[in-house]
Amino acid sequence: MDRLGFWVFLAGIVSAWIAIHFNSKMQMDVNRLAPPKSIGLRNLFESNDNGRIWREHKRLFPKSRVRDWAKAFFIAAVTLAVLGFVLFGVRI
Repeated sequence: MDRLGFWVFLAGIVSAWIAIHFNSKMQMDVNRLAPPKSIGLRNLFESNDNGRIWREHKRLFPKSRVRDWAKAFFIAAVTLAVLGFVLFGVRI
């Protein structure tokens, strides 16, 4: 069971890595077409605000499936990580 838990947890890590890739793809697309209004260190949070990224991506690319893939891989990553912990024997 320990080995299975490790591999399931590892699959969760890989899923998170893929989700981060899709999220960074969205962020690059949005920053290219709708750059943030941050100047220097003013409003710096706006440039990395994930809510703004998702909202602008939906506005700029309404038929894109990148958001769905990112959300699906994030959910799979959390589920597999928790399942891996349970199979590994870590008490949550």
